[in-house]
Amino acid sequence: MRYFAYRGARRPYCGENAAEYVRHAAYTLVPSGIIHWKNGHWQESRYRTPPEAEGGGRMPVPADPVGGFLEVFAEAVRLRMRADVSIGAFLSSGLASSSIVATLKHLGVPEIRTFSVGFHGTVDTELPAAAETARILGTIHTPVELDVDQLLGLMPTLTCGGSWAEETGRLRDWA
Repeated sequence: MRYFAYRGARRPYCGENAAEYVRHAAYTLVPSGIIHWKNGHWQESRYRTPPEAEGGGRMPVPADPVGGFLEVFAEAVRLRMRADVSIGAFLSSGLASSSIVATLKHLGVPEIRTFSVGFHGTVDTELPAAAETARILGTIHTPVELDVDQLLGLMPTLTCGGSWAEETGRLRDWA
């Protein structure tokens, strides 16, 4: 978690040891994989089994794969539009979030609120690009800029109301 909290490897894992630390600490889940963490131990399971893993072979390729994808994608976005309040979305200016917001616009949502989160003082922030994407898509955009201390202060709220952080002492390990 230190790698993500500090946006890179820090002492004692900096320099030549940084890549080794990331390789050692990283783990690749199988498709549809979930890690369950309880009492200091983890167990891996799947929330679904892909059809090809069930012995059904590969799924047939549709005649129009791009059109089929766009249809399914728009339906997935439409299903999540059921709300009595304004529609909002996180916008990083990347392909996924931009596609979701553009699809909301295409589906006729009249007022879309977008939000972006970045770290104060970083040169690689996505906030300007997200603001430009929001301008192009015509959303009501709110950028939020945090520093590391603010993020660490929010962790108890962001982790199951603080119970996980308090029970495990993990928040102290990150600082």
